[in-house]
Amino acid sequence: MSDFLDQIDDEAELGHADPFRYDKPSAVDEARIKPTIPELVAHFSRAMTRWIKKGLPVVSKKEYLRRMDICVECSGGWRCPHCGCVIRAKAALETEICPEGRWEEKIEAKQIDASAIKSKTKELYNMNVFFNAKGKPVNPMGQFSNQSVFLIMNGPSFKKTNKTILDTPGVITFGVNNGPVIYRPNVWMAVDPPYRFMSHIWEDPAIMKFTFTGHAKKKYGRQNKKKVGDCPNLFMIKQNSDFNPQAWLYEPTFNWGDSKKRHGRVCVMLPSIKICYLLGFRKIYLVGCDFFMDEENKYSFEEDRTKAAITSNMRLYTLLTTYLNRLQPYFKAAGLEIYNCNPESKLAVFPYKDIIEAISEVKLDTSVSSFGMYKKKVS
Repeated sequence: MSDFLDQIDDEAELGHADPFRYDKPSAVDEARIKPTIPELVAHFSRAMTRWIKKGLPVVSKKEYLRRMDICVECSGGWRCPHCGCVIRAKAALETEICPEGRWEEKIEAKQIDASAIKSKTKELYNMNVFFNAKGKPVNPMGQFSNQSVFLIMNGPSFKKTNKTILDTPGVITFGVNNGPVIYRPNVWMAVDPPYRFMSHIWEDPAIMKFTFTGHAKKKYGRQNKKKVGDCPNLFMIKQNSDFNPQAWLYEPTFNWGDSKKRHGRVCVMLPSIKICYLLGFRKIYLVGCDFFMDEENKYSFEEDRTKAAITSNMRLYTLLTTYLNRLQPYFKAAGLEIYNCNPESKLAVFPYKDIIEAISEVKLDTSVSSFGMYKKKVS
């Protein structure tokens, strides 16, 4: 690699950002690096393993300089603030990716073959995608064809939301994690160990529940010997942690982010969106989706968070924003519209829509009397 980097000495003549201008990290630069020392060591080890296995490939000079332009503009320093890697070395390795997705060419929805996405999505109807607790295929796909759903993400802003409007006829709600403690949704998803979630959520027969197949034999609740697989109205899915925006909507497993081996994180929000899509929903309204947490503003339900946990969540929000930015063109091409109902949300990927307006779009007219409905219809 050193030989390759030595060949870039004349890059300044090409009008590119100078990757050598940062000889030493400043205190400010060091403070911006998010990963811990153990994480940096792990990142380096995995990067070298990938590189060696592929035969030590490096990118072209043109590609290297393009990456450096992007990195210098983003980082303002000699190390990536997201993964902690030395920029001028990482940018040279063909096997490496930007954890923020900035090295990828930007794609517009009009550049994507929408018919191909829809065709491949239809193919899932003939594949084993959803399962019951015994591992047998079940198929709830398309049950909510062209409907809208309110996806509740448990941010502290949901405390202030008038929850009675979500009981409006025509409204379907999708909750995650311990959100049902303060509002009972129609559909629910959890991906973390089952014991973290309240027993009454698992046991509620009126809630359509989704979780990973690996949880079927695990116990749920704190003082419960029952297993997840014993719960009613339960659907199970298989997850993957290899984020690929191109195939994300139609791959037969459910991606929930990137593994730590790829400098990534995972989150319940991603598979929840895909479940909504496969169930047939084509409009998703995000509620309580704040993408912000501090010591005063944690979750909408009761739960404590340490300073380290808050920092971890804020890192997750940064990565999730990147994932969603990369997915948005594919959402648009597939006809999936997503709106954020929190005007103060830090997630700016999706357009804002007032929750009252969103409710009015799905509200059913229940004002007509049933009197006379049993009489024979006269043409």
